[in-house]
Amino acid sequence: MAKVQRDLSICLPQFRTAKILDHSVIRVSRGVTHFAPGSYQYLLPAATSIPNLYLSGDWVVTRHGSWSQEKAYVTGLEAANLVINRFNQGKPADIIPVESDEPHIQALRSLNQTLRTVGNYLLPDFWLP
Repeated sequence: MAKVQRDLSICLPQFRTAKILDHSVIRVSRGVTHFAPGSYQYLLPAATSIPNLYLSGDWVVTRHGSWSQEKAYVTGLEAANLVINRFNQGKPADIIPVESDEPHIQALRSLNQTLRTVGNYLLPDFWLP
């Protein structure tokens, strides 16, 4: 906790004198992050209203297309790039985009979207929003 407090105090000096009342670190064996359809709209941006605080992790918007541990890593690189951009120091990380879906996956996604659209037209109140 001391290291976290030190690191956060670099972003906000007030963290240096903050008193930690409670904390926990949880590690879940074979844990998996689950996202519900439509949750993308609730993801957070990497840049915050605090000028020198940037976010990374599964709940951060990214165009990379990755999820879970890979997404946490990529959004960490994106946050680091924002810091480099802000202070004009350092070399930005090169982030390699995820490969496009294979043609059969693209076709099935398109079919799925078409079926959803038709289903919403025929039974608008049947499907969950």
